[in-house]
Amino acid sequence: SRHLHFSTRCACSKQAKRSASRNALSKRSASKGFLRVYYFYILKCQGDQLYVGSCADLKIRFQKHQSGCGAEFTRRFPPEAVAYSEKFPTREEAVQRELQVKRWSQKKKRALIAGDFDNLKRLSISHD
Repeated sequence: SRHLHFSTRCACSKQAKRSASRNALSKRSASKGFLRVYYFYILKCQGDQLYVGSCADLKIRFQKHQSGCGAEFTRRFPPEAVAYSEKFPTREEAVQRELQVKRWSQKKKRALIAGDFDNLKRLSISHD
């Protein structure tokens, strides 16, 4: 009997190669004095789910998530929109913010998205 083989690799290999060459170009541009920007972002996904991430190019990263070439989570819960983002001058700062917000409750993430800073502050108070 014949078995069908389905690759678990993303079907976007051409897109990945284009992205890699764009990243190399961006690094050269950054070394020539152009400012590089990194993003921390929250995606609103199907099923009212939220996805938290960071990247160098938010538009391209969102397209990758939408096409199924992003994270496993966004393959299961496709993104509908970028709900929130912040810009950082270094990748390290963007990743640090991502890791911070990933530890937050859903209520706290939604308060950040809504710009409800009073509620965000209230949700940040420890009740130990």
